[in-house]
Amino acid sequence: MDVEQLQKYLPRYGDCLATIAYAKQQRTLEDTASSCSDRKRSLRDRLLEKLRATGNRKEHFRRAVPQAGNINAKKILRKVEIGWLNTYGISGQKQVRSTYGGGTRAVQVHIDATVSDILSTGKELFFPSGISKKGKVDDFNFYLADQTGEKLSDQLTLNDIYESTKLKTLRLYVVTTAHTRYLNGNNSKEEIIQNQIFLPN
Repeated sequence: MDVEQLQKYLPRYGDCLATIAYAKQQRTLEDTASSCSDRKRSLRDRLLEKLRATGNRKEHFRRAVPQAGNINAKKILRKVEIGWLNTYGISGQKQVRSTYGGGTRAVQVHIDATVSDILSTGKELFFPSGISKKGKVDDFNFYLADQTGEKLSDQLTLNDIYESTKLKTLRLYVVTTAHTRYLNGNNSKEEIIQNQIFLPN
């Protein structure tokens, strides 16, 4: 609508110009809003498409790759710390220090290994070639104890012990006690001291 047509409704020329300018401004705003809306809609559509594509890829990845699960639960070898507790007469049991052939040893043990198997490993660690600073392997009685010092049944497996204790790293002890021939006076004091059977260290 031009100025002449508007003058039928608005006698003043200035009012006609103002009305035309306002109408043009409104049309421009509407066009701009429509364009922005289209751009927003287009951007939203693109984002939705990307999200759908990403979701499909993740779903495909989850189905294609097996779940790792608990790695420790599938291990056939477990780390075990083995120490040596020696019995010193009335002094009781004390851990043998590394300077005397003891200390704590970290070994990998099969989960199906029995207490007897682990005890044999401990003997090899602390009595290499059947001898240690405390004496010969034949001079002692042996058993395997848990972290509290309790004797373990020979029939238990490493997996049984892990299941019962729920410890992340298991510590076991080779417990030694001198044969009774060293306790009944058959050996001289010098022999006992030389073998260091009753000397805690």
